Amino acid sequence: MCAAAFALLAVIQPGSNASEPGPAPDLPAPRLLSPAAGTRVPEPVTFEWSDVAGAAAYTIQIYKAPAPRKPLILDEKVSAPRFTANSLPAGPLWWRVRAIDATGAPGRWSVTRGFEPRPPPLAASVFSITLVPSSVPGGFPAQALVSLTAPAPAGGARVDLSTSEEAAATVPSHVVFTSGETAVEFKVNTTAVASNRPVRISARSQQATRAATLTVVPPPPPAKLASFGIDPATLAGGGASEGTLMLTDAAPSPSGAVVEVAADDRTLAHVPATVIVPAGQRTAAFEIKTARVTISKSVRIIVAAGTERMSAVLTLTAAATMDPLAAPELEHPAEGEALGYADLVWFRWSGVMGAASYTIEVDNSATFASEAMVSQTVPEPGVRIGPFARQRFWWRVRANDENGAPGRWSAPHRFTVD
Repeated sequence: MCAAAFALLAVIQPGSNASEPGPAPDLPAPRLLSPAAGTRVPEPVTFEWSDVAGAAAYTIQIYKAPAPRKPLILDEKVSAPRFTANSLPAGPLWWRVRAIDATGAPGRWSVTRGFEPRPPPLAASVFSITLVPSSVPGGFPAQALVSLTAPAPAGGARVDLSTSEEAAATVPSHVVFTSGETAVEFKVNTTAVASNRPVRISARSQQATRAATLTVVPPPPPAKLASFGIDPATLAGGGASEGTLMLTDAAPSPSGAVVEVAADDRTLAHVPATVIVPAGQRTAAFEIKTARVTISKSVRIIVAAGTERMSAVLTLTAAATMDPLAAPELEHPAEGEALGYADLVWFRWSGVMGAASYTIEVDNSATFASEAMVSQTVPEPGVRIGPFARQRFWWRVRANDENGAPGRWSAPHRFTVD
């Protein structure tokens, strides 16, 4: 990259809101911490900024231009002052952050800072690519899973992606595998089509290219809802209920009917974004996962088809006796992974429904028999900790509910700092 282009990666003027007229926001601009201005950063890229007093959430934006304008690469709302992005496009990018208060009012934008993502080397060999579903109405996404023949090496690996027809379906330019990973998911976005369009989705590595075909079909006509209900409508928080919807007529062929689903409080209930009623059928059911509660609470589950909306109330009660929260699944560092010496190690694990915080412990003993070398409680399923001496360590995590009651510990994972 030429020196002039790299020079543009410097910090742009602070907190400019020139394109957003109106009264000055109350919350101050966050201070960007990482990545540093003008640096090339290995993927996945973790963005960090200073916490803002009074902030309930943050918005992070990533652009392909030094001034905030289209094309906008990413616009994400997060609850903590950090965010990790994968599969970013090649070349210089710019990012900025602002805080959001409890009423939803945005604060001042931070400075706009430049960086350049550096993807890891191309993976040795890709094993397979799988699409779910293999046929989707235009305008709706499909999920894809690409797998390697062997775990990604230290430093990670990438697989390049492409589609045979970008007018009908688009994919990221690549996906990144962290050390030890064998499979990564990505989203295939589609656009509305007038007729069936088969699109070949390809995944390329050094030694192999694998492909799968996604058929993008015309969107079905809007469904008409006849009824919607939840069974059971009252249950102890932490359990699962089932929503069942019915259409006035059978879903059309060949793609069926798509119904959108939402919960008015996602901290209490988790539902799929959409439900497809199969062609020729009138009904479809979906699972509603719930969080544990200490007092009775209600959450409204909403289904929508076109302009039609129906809803039902699910009541959650406190269980007489509560089982501990489930153990998180540890993601990084992977079991047995060797890490190069660095000031900080990025620990990451799966989220647990009903968790208000997580406790991570790191020790040089697999039994954690004595007081752990590191014991830290954090609000999100990920944290940077360090530095660590060059030796072998074990780490584990548990979730804590809103009352601080601890969940089950994960099985410990071993890692080594070289």
